[in-house]
Amino acid sequence: MQSSGHGGDSDAEIFDAVPNYTDEIRLALRVLQTSDERDHQAVMAQIMRAGVSDPNLALRLYQLIPIVWARFFLLAAGLYLPDEYLVVDRRTGEYIRDRFSQCELYGQIQETLLPEVARASREQRDRVLVRSPEYDAFRQHLAAGANPSNLMLAPPILT
Repeated sequence: MQSSGHGGDSDAEIFDAVPNYTDEIRLALRVLQTSDERDHQAVMAQIMRAGVSDPNLALRLYQLIPIVWARFFLLAAGLYLPDEYLVVDRRTGEYIRDRFSQCELYGQIQETLLPEVARASREQRDRVLVRSPEYDAFRQHLAAGANPSNLMLAPPILT
């Protein structure tokens, strides 16, 4: 999106337009809070039927919402959580490093979920938590007797 400069300036300013995905995040969250389905393709189909029409966005929401959701609880438990994550390039199979702090969608998910965490029932909260690979790793380490303050999780891998 371009805007002309002030007072007859000839230089154009270019503003970044970032899509707002709040509605899609809420739709996907409702599916994740209510679905007992374990098959990821079936859950993706539910998210798309709920109104998230872009399959790539549905996939990212399916992956990122549980990570963000779990991170609220894991941070409260004193865990170190990496800012980095890896994305598998589907064409080459190579890993691409990226940062949550630089991911606009991740930031929008955080902002949208923060009030939702407080409103969720225990059942809704747990349905989302069990989908998080980081929360799963945390639970496994606790079951093995680890102290939460001594844990440091590896970056999650998104496909």
